[in-house]
Amino acid sequence: NAVDAVASRDVVAMAKHLCGEATDLALRACFGRGPRARTNFRVRGVAFATCCHHRCAWNTYVNREYVISLGIGRDEFEYLTKISSWATLATNADAETAGEHASGAVHFDASHAFDDVTDEEKLKLGRLAKRILDEGRARWCQSQGLSAKLEAFVPRTTSPENVILLARDDAVDERVGVP
Repeated sequence: NAVDAVASRDVVAMAKHLCGEATDLALRACFGRGPRARTNFRVRGVAFATCCHHRCAWNTYVNREYVISLGIGRDEFEYLTKISSWATLATNADAETAGEHASGAVHFDASHAFDDVTDEEKLKLGRLAKRILDEGRARWCQSQGLSAKLEAFVPRTTSPENVILLARDDAVDERVGVP
């Protein structure tokens, strides 16, 4: 099978638009976490374009410790993921260029807590929610011995889902002379 094909090899994992909890499941698979994980290959780097943060789940999110340190528990996490969908709210001017993820926000009842929040504020809150989730993932990669960062890989006008998680094993770079 495909996993056997990379046995005892160095691999780089890449995915574009790895939706919601699929990012967390892929990170766990890469680093041998979970009951059925196989660790017969060495992940030297990952490049995951994250998206659909509203589909993240508490039970599979890789860095619950990080969000808990921010005061976000299981219940708040559910709101955080829903609020993240606000980052894809497209104005009429953006609608044609926003792409596949411009379908609008996930609606939820929070006892009208957000009735007075403007669309611009929702957009900012949505982006912040996504950043929190992705920052937790980057920090989790760092806890696995990789350097990690988040970067925009295309302009927001191309896609509101424009962040990529880049992580690499710096020890490999030192051995082969990569700066």
